[in-house]
Amino acid sequence: MSREIFKIRSLGFGRASDALRLARMPFMKEDRKTLKEHLRTDRQRLFDITKMLNEPTKEVFSSCFSEETQDDVIEGLNKLLKFDHAAILVISPIDFIRDWLKQKGFGSAISFPSAIVSKRLGERYLGKGREIPTAIVKAEKPNKRKIEIFIPQIVDKNLLDGIVQTDISQELERHFAFMPRKRIDEPALKVLVNTITNNGFNPEGGGINPTEGLTTLYFTREGKDGRPIRIELICQGKFEDIVKNNYEK
Repeated sequence: MSREIFKIRSLGFGRASDALRLARMPFMKEDRKTLKEHLRTDRQRLFDITKMLNEPTKEVFSSCFSEETQDDVIEGLNKLLKFDHAAILVISPIDFIRDWLKQKGFGSAISFPSAIVSKRLGERYLGKGREIPTAIVKAEKPNKRKIEIFIPQIVDKNLLDGIVQTDISQELERHFAFMPRKRIDEPALKVLVNTITNNGFNPEGGGINPTEGLTTLYFTREGKDGRPIRIELICQGKFEDIVKNNYEK
């Protein structure tokens, strides 16, 4: 193996083209150390979150809810819900992410624009109504658990630094999503929402996917380290009233 190829692979790249794509960014030519640190951080974070995809749903709930949450609450949620996917934001190239997922035994990955995260990042760093183009890479493990990886498509050094120092260091886009084990109606969904919000989580709205006929609700609480812990509840059906009311009063 050539010295150049060894250096590329030591950064986590499978192909030279992946490394060159980042290396051609103006700031990366000036600071290769930053590139190494970012990629190694991404790789460790990906490793940590994908480990969760092998955990039983009950254990994932236990890691999301506070230690004060009663065992019967966790047991009740475990009976009604199953762990569906985990999500995280990185800055590594899409081809690197695809190769990494393949190496870790995931099925074929698909990628497409993420309208929600593009808007959320844009408003966070550029102002209201702005967007930062962000791709999402999705893949599934043999156990049917899925990973969603958000990748901002940017080359601006200041903007990238802001995302690394804020979004990545605080894990603002990381979340764990759950789905009912069987289809539920509106009263049953309200009970689930109340159970979640009565046990430390704040409601943060949601949305409806009319194409797939899915409702997604968002909840957040502050973890021990001060970083947010975000969970999503994804249900079959269009529950417009619940989405409208899923905000902190």
